[in-house]
Amino acid sequence: MKIPIWGWDIVAVFILFAIGAYGVLSKRNMLKILIGLEVMSKSVLLGFVLAGWISGKNAAAQAVTSMIIVVDAAIVAIVLALIVNAYRHYGRIDVGKLTRLRG
Repeated sequence: MKIPIWGWDIVAVFILFAIGAYGVLSKRNMLKILIGLEVMSKSVLLGFVLAGWISGKNAAAQAVTSMIIVVDAAIVAIVLALIVNAYRHYGRIDVGKLTRLRG
């Protein structure tokens, strides 16, 4: 069975999402977890663009993608500020060693 050209793009989206999920679930460093989340976010964006291209509704896909990029940038800025604050306060960014944050 021959896979259409956009079939390989879907495979790339799932592979990128799996790589990001691996980074989130296996790493203990907060920066590496953030990078894994960003890879997952970018794979979702690629999926939106691909879905818009396949369905022929490029304008809607571009609008959703632009909105996700703006929200993602704000989230990354907040998370980086939290990581810097945690490093200044506790001296480490390892998730497992930040046990004093528990309530």
